[in-house]
Amino acid sequence: MIYGVYSNEVVVIPNVPSFDTTPVMGLTATPSDGTVTLNWQPQATAVNYEIQRKSSAPGAAFQTIQTVGAVTQYVDNAANTPGIAGGAPVNGNTYTYRVRATKS
Repeated sequence: MIYGVYSNEVVVIPNVPSFDTTPVMGLTATPSDGTVTLNWQPQATAVNYEIQRKSSAPGAAFQTIQTVGAVTQYVDNAANTPGIAGGAPVNGNTYTYRVRATKS
């Protein structure tokens, strides 16, 4: 038997209530002594926000440092990042942050 090529793939999750999947907007970071304060614009359907950070070290990957509720600010410091590899931000180091909305 001769077969044709498969169609494109489609991913679907049935019966999931509407959720805004657009990126979180307006992310800003304000550094201080051993602390970085992040602010972003609220997303209407967000239940939580997942915050990720990576260092500027070669090959460094983003890792989730915290999941917070429906707030629009997070302070990355030693008190809020226990058990996170790399711990709190270190003065003089460069970090990249990103935030995404989650429904659960």
